[in-house]
Amino acid sequence: NQALATKAGITLALTRMELRLLYCLAEHRGRVAPTDRLLAFASKSEEFSSSGLKTHISHLRQKLAAAGGQPVTIKSRQMLGYILEVADPK
Repeated sequence: NQALATKAGITLALTRMELRLLYCLAEHRGRVAPTDRLLAFASKSEEFSSSGLKTHISHLRQKLAAAGGQPVTIKSRQMLGYILEVADPK
């Protein structure tokens, strides 16, 4: 169940769940992606909980950081959701 994405010319091996989460976060870039929206978007084919969401977000953060290039952060907004932020290139 691997999906591929590219960051800074580096191919990332993501799970399908991580790819769906990244897509949803990217749609809301710079704004809060609500937790319920992420849960609904990510769990189209399986049961999913907020603790599972935290785990997948953590793995996604690690993979994005390991790829290098332009800094990308995923920030948690307690009780609201997550925000994908991409640093402006200098």
